[in-house]
Amino acid sequence: MHFMFNTGVPSRISPFARKYQQFLGGTMLATEEEEKDKFDGYISRLMGEELEDGETNPIHYGEMPYFHCELTGLSRLSFSTADDPFYKTSVAKYYPEAIIFNREGDVLGTVSPSK
Repeated sequence: MHFMFNTGVPSRISPFARKYQQFLGGTMLATEEEEKDKFDGYISRLMGEELEDGETNPIHYGEMPYFHCELTGLSRLSFSTADDPFYKTSVAKYYPEAIIFNREGDVLGTVSPSK
């Protein structure tokens, strides 16, 4: 399976990828609490019309550090793989697998031909 989507144009990090990056770094919970406090303060200043000149939303989304493809507005998505049609092997070369996790990191399900 080959996916090549490199437009050369940087894109914003998605909320999921941002949270995943924080999770991998071990800072997700602390960052969420800190950003919640900052955002609540920003909203209260906005409602009280007390924002300073140039003050913007304190939650920032930088550039996406991962190679990705964004698909939106879809109700279904399917992928397929195939061995090289010009060269057949006696054993299949590709073993697709999907693992589904919840927010706490527990495995909810596994889709795998080997199980």
